Amino acid sequence: MMKREHRIRIAVTTSVIVLGVLILLTIQTPPDGSHAVPGFIFGVLLLLTTTFGVRLVEGEVSLLPMTSLAAYLVMGAVPAAWAALLATAAHGLVRSLWAEQLGLPQRPDPRELAGLTAANVTMHTASILLGDLVYRSLGGAAPLAGFDLSVVLPLVCLALTYLVANYSLAALYIAARSLDAVRDYVRSIPELLLYEGCPMIV
Repeated sequence: MMKREHRIRIAVTTSVIVLGVLILLTIQTPPDGSHAVPGFIFGVLLLLTTTFGVRLVEGEVSLLPMTSLAAYLVMGAVPAAWAALLATAAHGLVRSLWAEQLGLPQRPDPRELAGLTAANVTMHTASILLGDLVYRSLGGAAPLAGFDLSVVLPLVCLALTYLVANYSLAALYIAARSLDAVRDYVRSIPELLLYEGCPMIV
């Protein structure tokens, strides 16, 4: 088990690195201005799906993965990653201000909430970017212009990469807090796949 201060510091540092990578990608391939409206809409949807998930023993399940990949296929990697990053950061603010009113788990220590928010920023943003690498390496294109059998494999690998990256990063953060907690998290993965993986297929 890692000391809380070290765990929070690593989570914040990692999120800053992910932010830096996203800024570099934005400079290299600036998003089209036409993505502003869908980006805002997906950002709101991501915030809502993050906020109103279903609690498990460790963490929660939501439609966030499906919404993230929908944003990716509509807008591409950089706009979708920005939407996920900003929505996740906004979720941290929502939990800080209105956790009790919304029935969300409360984190009385602001540092603990900052660490959790930073870890979530890393998880959700990095999962989109890693999924994009695999998807494009298999010939997939984003935004997705049309559907035929040639995109089935890239899409399946996109979803699998997103989920594996997301769950692995979550497990690392939880393991840094408690080995018992990560065992509970691993046992909850079938439920995670049921609630988060199945909607991707639909």
